[in-house]
Amino acid sequence: MKYIELYHAEMDYLTLTTWEYEIFTFWLKHDFGKVERKNETVRQQQYIGETRYYEQGSIFVGQGEQKGMPHYIVRISGNMAEIAKEHAFGQRLAYQVECRRLDLQITIDEPKDWSQIALFNRSHRGGKIPGWAASNDSKAGKLETVYIGSWHSDRLATVYVKLTSGNGRLLRFETRYKADRSNALLPQLAKGELPDNFLRHELQNVIKDAKLSAIFERHLLGNVAKSAKVRQKVKEDVTADWLIDKVLPTFARIILDHDHDGRVLMAYQEVMDKVCN
Repeated sequence: MKYIELYHAEMDYLTLTTWEYEIFTFWLKHDFGKVERKNETVRQQQYIGETRYYEQGSIFVGQGEQKGMPHYIVRISGNMAEIAKEHAFGQRLAYQVECRRLDLQITIDEPKDWSQIALFNRSHRGGKIPGWAASNDSKAGKLETVYIGSWHSDRLATVYVKLTSGNGRLLRFETRYKADRSNALLPQLAKGELPDNFLRHELQNVIKDAKLSAIFERHLLGNVAKSAKVRQKVKEDVTADWLIDKVLPTFARIILDHDHDGRVLMAYQEVMDKVCN
């Protein structure tokens, strides 16, 4: 089993994407410590890359193509997300990467009187539509998961059982943020917001189960509950997205493939000099 720190709210999964080759090479070459298993070359979606396995998690660094341009992805799992987060913070604040997924979690020893099916039933009676999954383990009984939300949405809260290497039972509360929500959340964490604040909000305002809140909130730092809000896009945002997602890749292709005498690049530089100066 991967390393797990108990009774401490932290990041557990992180996906970053970038157009910048220098960022790709940083994650590919940076030394994060001793590799526990042989690196594997794998394909994930349209990306081909390398997965490195450590005692505390794994890092996948891949390259592919998007909108006809080279595009790069980094996926960090387990406690390696905590170890690598300062690099991600700096790159996100510098607008060098986007965060497409971010998981926050807190894990405790499973209370003796805890029942996942009771949580499921309370959620159902409370008007929610909880999900349920279970797998059998011959040594430790069922490993059950209760989730609130959709696997396809930008936020999913889950409560599930994990095992230690000695088959001890742990209980984890986790929220998975994706897309614009995770991209907005990472800078807040980078600027000092505690992961505890966002997990407390999910417990109090999304799950809304008194018994679950009682066993987890006592281990969260502070007393603030903060929502991982997504700012609603205005007309200017749509224009900016069009410039970044459509115009910029087209401009780059023109410079690389057709601007043999440099006229386009020179004209662009003249405009930028006027704007910046």
